[in-house]
Amino acid sequence: MRYLLGNLSEDEKIRMEDAFFADDSKFEDLELAEDELIDAYVRNELSPEEQKQFKAKLLGSQRLRERVNFAGALAEKADSFQSARHSIEPELSFRSPSAKSGTRWKAGFFAPQPAWRTAVFACAILILVAGVVLFSGWLRLRNESQRLASERLELQHQKEELEKLSGAQPTREQLTAELQREREQRAEDLKRIEELQQANPLKEQPTRGSAVATIATVLLTPGSLRGSVGSQPQLLIGPETTAARVQLALDKNDYPTYSATIKTADETVVFRKNHLRAHATRSGPQLLLSLPSRLLHASDDYIVHVDGVIRSGQLENVNDYQFRVKSSK
Repeated sequence: MRYLLGNLSEDEKIRMEDAFFADDSKFEDLELAEDELIDAYVRNELSPEEQKQFKAKLLGSQRLRERVNFAGALAEKADSFQSARHSIEPELSFRSPSAKSGTRWKAGFFAPQPAWRTAVFACAILILVAGVVLFSGWLRLRNESQRLASERLELQHQKEELEKLSGAQPTREQLTAELQREREQRAEDLKRIEELQQANPLKEQPTRGSAVATIATVLLTPGSLRGSVGSQPQLLIGPETTAARVQLALDKNDYPTYSATIKTADETVVFRKNHLRAHATRSGPQLLLSLPSRLLHASDDYIVHVDGVIRSGQLENVNDYQFRVKSSK
């Protein structure tokens, strides 16, 4: 009754609703309690405070108003039937003294009474209609409860997703550290190129317009490892090549940073690069690897293994790529 009249706290209300969903018998108890509350309201058996609370509930529920109207009509029918019965009983008592023989008494007792049959038929119809209305109301209440439970579950999932996304976003300090590492790595790559150029003093230094010729580039896409030997991407390295650049296309960018390892077919590691960040291009996200060309040998096959780095520092496999180094004269 306290739950139906809205006298429970929010925590008690949630606990009762959870019990209704988990146990059908408790839901049936709720329906019986609601029937008793409606019947008491129709017959003016509630206290003034309960009457006030129940009227407030009626204003916000069309279903409850329909049930109260039906209960009121049923009570009126029952009262009219009771009045008709009381009016018939004196007539029977008046006639019974005049019945002298047992045959006439039995005939009078079992004689057809149209008013009684009509009342019984009306009650049966009312009970049937009441059962239909109660069952439809129970179905609506159950469907509404299931809808609320599914919405609550969906909101919980959305909350968990938001918490997961907010936790996966890198902080400002992390972004600054990543940018600093990128700058240091770029400076290290430029230093390696300068060292390689200084190690060959007899060769003519390339001009600004021919600087592209000193860097060999190859683009590797996901699935290149599954290709045949003849269809492998090739990295052409010439006599003037001092650096190699390997572009790795990603299906999607799911990690804040990546780690890439270049190794030979016999699993010998020749180069490793950590703290890589994906770059957006027209064809999709890509990773860029720059390394000295002297680390790669012509006619050898190489495998590039890429891992994604999650916030805890653990590695998750992303993809493997394969290419072949070829000499260009």
